[in-house]
Amino acid sequence: MVLALTFLGLIVLRVALLTLGGLLLIRPVRRCPACFGPTVPVLISWLERLTRLEWRWCARCGWRGLARRDRPPSRA
Repeated sequence: MVLALTFLGLIVLRVALLTLGGLLLIRPVRRCPACFGPTVPVLISWLERLTRLEWRWCARCGWRGLARRDRPPSRA
């Protein structure tokens, strides 16, 4: 039983570390990586509430991607 709980704990720790590492690799994006045009945030309220991530969209080429917020959320 102790061995099974140890392996389960190691699996949970590995998943947590991989998730954290993946989130740290996502960078803030102001310019489109494809055409270097300006991007605008697409509002997905649950994503912004749970994480510091947001979807961004380029009007020039249609690129969509996940980016980290580099500013505090505005209170409108």
